[in-house]
Amino acid sequence: VQTYEHIARLREQGANIRVLAGNHEDFVIGYLTDGQHIWNSAQDISSIKGQGKWLLEFGEFVDPHLTDSVSRFTTTTRADAMNTSQAVYDMAPADNILHSMRGSERGRVVLEEMSQMQLAEQIDDTLYVHTDPNHSMMRGIINGGVDNVNEVFQTNMRRRLLDWADPATLDDEFYQLREDFLSTGNGRAGTRRAEGINPMTEQDGINLRSRGINRIIHGHTDHSWDWSPQTIMIGGVEVTSIDYSTFKIGTDTGTRSAGSIETDGTHVLK
Repeated sequence: VQTYEHIARLREQGANIRVLAGNHEDFVIGYLTDGQHIWNSAQDISSIKGQGKWLLEFGEFVDPHLTDSVSRFTTTTRADAMNTSQAVYDMAPADNILHSMRGSERGRVVLEEMSQMQLAEQIDDTLYVHTDPNHSMMRGIINGGVDNVNEVFQTNMRRRLLDWADPATLDDEFYQLREDFLSTGNGRAGTRRAEGINPMTEQDGINLRSRGINRIIHGHTDHSWDWSPQTIMIGGVEVTSIDYSTFKIGTDTGTRSAGSIETDGTHVLK
């Protein structure tokens, strides 16, 4: 929540910011649009207290003491964690959260920022996405273009978050785009989790180049089993990960955690 507020302040100061949604943002999106529990796949309570804990910030628009309440849970099994997710949802249902946020200035600022998030961004000949490129993702870019993908996503986000739309009335394409761009099981191209599931193909790369896209930069997953930095080529397109793998495995492997575009257009991986 504080991050969205900070971005809003930067926009007011004239900053030109593009926010790409990722799989963690989709935890909140799923909670607010689909009525999913805070952590449907939680293996234990640490998932809710850990990676899922910031979801509780949204629940605090309904129950200011929600985080404190959840902190008292100490169960460790997946079944208990699922029960905890249900308990959290019962304390702060999605519709109640949205009603409270729409009715407050702070809440509307956050919802407005969420509605401006994008699934992809193209700058010159480089495409930026959060999760690893897959065939379905690339098909959406090739057939409709980056602007169309973002328009469908943003329109449906605004309808649900700000315009009171019932989730059942949102476009099917919206749900499919979330699956293609934000799901961590959406298929991998040359990565640790590929296993031949829906990978980006050589033909995808060729088709992207016909649209002027020669490079893809993404996060979430490194390309190799040993977390080593590398760029792979798919259909003539350079695919580079800037995944923060060092954080994930707790050791200094030299893997990149960020990248920048210099004023001369060159890309610097850090």
